[in-house]
Parts: sequence; structure tokens; C-alpha cells
Amino acid sequence: MVNITLDSIGGRAMLDTTKKYLHHRMAVVFIENKVETITKNGKTIKKRTTTKDIINAATIQGTFSSRFQITGIDSGRAARNLSLLLRAGSLSAPIEIIEERTIGPSLGADNIAKGVLSVIVGFMLVLIFMVM
Repeated sequence: MVNITLDSIGGRAMLDTTKKYLHHRMAVVFIENKVETITKNGKTIKKRTTTKDIINAATIQGTFSSRFQITGIDSGRAARNLSLLLRAGSLSAPIEIIEERTIGPSLGADNIAKGVLSVIVGFMLVLIFMVM
């Protein structure tokens, strides 16, 4: 069994859908948007692809809204897997890498040195204000 909690907008949409399609089948579809970078004739081309997989299909047994359960799952492992897939799909905005850079180790060392210096200066300022 998997317990589901939706926000108010999702709960209202689920209530309307389950009223309309009571005793019909409903599927949960995992939609994944990917951006592939392809080099063709010396040009970099970004190609968007969409993959749709049905991760659960069930019959709507009653009307429900923001809190409900998916039952009839074969095993605890299958329930955990479904729960994980449902949480993974909660991020609705596609993520696209615009720019990627590799930095050298010297930049990290510079940041560490600046961090140590800022801690020392901050500590000295605190001591000065405590003495005053």
C-alpha cells in the first residue's frame, strides 16, 4: 500500500477526475524530458526527447481528493519502488545544463585561503568589539 498526499490544487483535480471516471482504469505515467547534445557537421545541436512509462494502472474504486491510498500492490518492494517513482516525478520543471566548466585545483586552494583569512579577520573584529 502507498499513501499519497497532494496539495490543494492537485487534490481538487484528483477529486474532479475520480468523480468523472469512477470505476474506470487510471494510469500513473512517469514522463521524463531529456536534452541530448549532439555534434553534427561541427555544430552542437540540442535535441529534446520525451520518454513516457506507465508505472501503475488501477481501477478507481471511489472518489478521493488530496489524501488517498494505492492498494493491491504485490509486495513491499513493489510499493517502495512505486513510492520512489512517484516522489521522483514531483519535480515538474525540466533541468537543462546550459554551461559546464572544469576548474583547476588552484581555484579551490584560493577559496580555502580566503575563507581562512575571513575567519581570522572576523575573530579579530569580535575580540576588538568585546574589549571596547
